[in-house]
Amino acid sequence: MKKISNAIVIWVTRNFSYGTSVALNAAVSGVLVVVFVLYYASAVKIPMTQMMLYSTFAMIIAAFFFHGLMFGIFHRLGFSGITQGLRLLNRYVLADKGKLIIDPEIPKDKMVRLLHELTIVPFGNAVTAVFFILTPLIGILITAALDDVLTGKIMLRIAIAAAIAFFIHGGFSLVLTESSTGAVRSELKKQMHLAGVEFEHKSITTVRLKLFLFIVLLIMTLVVSNSLTYYNRENMLSVLNFSLLAILTSSFMAYLVFNIIYRSLEEISNASDDLRNGGDGLLFPRSLDREFLELSSGFIETARTIRSYQHNLEHMVAERTNELQKANEELKDKDAIIQMELDFASEIQKGIIPHALPEWNGLRFAAHWKAMEKVSGDFYDIFSVKGSHLGILIADVSGHGVPAALITTMAKVSFARASEQFSEAADIFRQVNRQLTETIHTQDYLTAFLLIADEEHNVSYSNASHPLAKVWRFATNKIDELDTDGLFIGAMPEAETSYEQKTMKLDPGDRIYLYTDGIPEYRNKEGEEFGNTRFDDAIRDSSKMSINESVNYILSQLNQFVDGVPANDDITILAIEADRNYGKFQLLVNRAYQKLEEGEKVEAADLLSQAIEIYASNQNALRNAGILHCELNRLDTAKSYLQRYTEFNSGNAEVWLWLSNVALKEQNYVEAKKHAETSVSLRPGYAAALYNLAIVAIKEQDAQTARTYFEKAIQFDPNNPVLRNAYERFKNQK
Repeated sequence: MKKISNAIVIWVTRNFSYGTSVALNAAVSGVLVVVFVLYYASAVKIPMTQMMLYSTFAMIIAAFFFHGLMFGIFHRLGFSGITQGLRLLNRYVLADKGKLIIDPEIPKDKMVRLLHELTIVPFGNAVTAVFFILTPLIGILITAALDDVLTGKIMLRIAIAAAIAFFIHGGFSLVLTESSTGAVRSELKKQMHLAGVEFEHKSITTVRLKLFLFIVLLIMTLVVSNSLTYYNRENMLSVLNFSLLAILTSSFMAYLVFNIIYRSLEEISNASDDLRNGGDGLLFPRSLDREFLELSSGFIETARTIRSYQHNLEHMVAERTNELQKANEELKDKDAIIQMELDFASEIQKGIIPHALPEWNGLRFAAHWKAMEKVSGDFYDIFSVKGSHLGILIADVSGHGVPAALITTMAKVSFARASEQFSEAADIFRQVNRQLTETIHTQDYLTAFLLIADEEHNVSYSNASHPLAKVWRFATNKIDELDTDGLFIGAMPEAETSYEQKTMKLDPGDRIYLYTDGIPEYRNKEGEEFGNTRFDDAIRDSSKMSINESVNYILSQLNQFVDGVPANDDITILAIEADRNYGKFQLLVNRAYQKLEEGEKVEAADLLSQAIEIYASNQNALRNAGILHCELNRLDTAKSYLQRYTEFNSGNAEVWLWLSNVALKEQNYVEAKKHAETSVSLRPGYAAALYNLAIVAIKEQDAQTARTYFEKAIQFDPNNPVLRNAYERFKNQK
């Protein structure tokens, strides 16, 4: 059917114009309107004289003709359409070698206008179609009056028939035209991107509107069917014929709506493929639905955020490529559209689940995520939080399948944004709840548990109606549970006042287990749940294993208990362990800071160096050790620590200043200038970095530049005596 419709569109475009093929969509919907209205007229006993029938059909044909005339049916004869926009469509959208193309010679200034016309033409076609319904309607009224059958009751029934015609003609014309023009719209966007022409993705419809059209169509079908049954009990064949027509029409509308949805998901999946293969993840959506345009932007941002968390990029790209190839091979064997949609959605969701879980300041991680279906409402994440802290999140969206998976994607983006603004778990929950309640207008919601840890393993946490976190204590072999007040997220704005936050200390060797309710509520053949008691026993039994082995052991105990019973929920577990040797590191750091307070910088620097040998990725230790060694003129060691810090965090202006200080002491003025400029770019009013730039300018005998930097530094820090004294010495030397 799709090949036939494409062939018809190409033939009409080649022999008439592209606008004529657009108008053809209204003609298809017009046929449906005629049949529907005829059945309705029969159902409610609208008298149809021979004159009424002839005049109505004549006016319908005239309406179709004038519709085509407006859209350029005589383009080949020199009349390309009634509006400038339609003439532009017919001029630059062509049929060539069995497909529709954009004229390669189109000027850049015409591209934006053409995209605008391709965006609004579905709406314009629908409005034109509805307008031309007035022609046969007026004809019916006139002929009914001439035949003396126009009563008040008949006028009401004709008005209802007109309303049905308006709705079906307009709705089908809109959806059909959006679907048929999508490929041309997408191709034009690609050409504009290659030509460097800027454009915006504009929407004119929503998925809700299409679903509303579908539901109202069903209601109208029921009304007409019931009317037929009521008024035509003696002729049930007419009722059966209309029922068959209604089923075919509703199925056609459903196909159009879900085909647009599927196409949009396919485009997002293709963008995901491109990103995973090292591309830019470009997306040129065909759909004009607001939801998918917003989802496309959110998805691309999410995918790029995930990439920043991947430490071993080449390995991950190869792994994802293999997964994608395997998924594509499976998709080739499936021809069901819904099945393909789920496969694409599954691949997208795998991209938002972190698989590489690197150690962070003595915290080790292990996780397991398994969807009951192809997509899941569960997800977990580990991300940076404002203030050099680490966020550890697990969440469970209500329901299953594609709707839940879409919400996990939105939640992922919302948590990432909120963690850049706030450092408290409860504040992050409030911000995410605010964003999701403004976006999700269904009954869907999510539960979540969020931990925020600092480098000393102090943990603040908040619970949004999620299963309680379990804490296994190394010293006592006991299991505590963590909980706070807090309603689920995304359902009601009032929930943001409910979120509570508590704190705890994770001692060396302690473990925290976050999980979703799919684990304790998993039932065996007898209907018995795995439960918290068995869960706790598995945690204790695996306490001497590594954190990865512990997670695997818990899952093996779960599988042994259920003995092959299929899961009825998604299963996710995320475990965190505080390294037992981290206490030694922390002890050395604390002793170093104590020595520093006592003024013993040499011992403090040596203690920090010993601590870094245990954990070389602790940012605070690297920064402070680098500063101390610089002050002690241990320049090579200082440079090593400070440069290693920038590998973890390149956005700290103070560290770049100290690298500049090291270079000044080494009399490497090129490096000193470069590092000071980096510091100023991160903190434009940083007086100390401006002072270093002034010193470099003096060494380069550039007095004017030195004066400029001195004046800027004093402007930002006017009460600094060191700056003022240095400036006075500079002026006196000059």
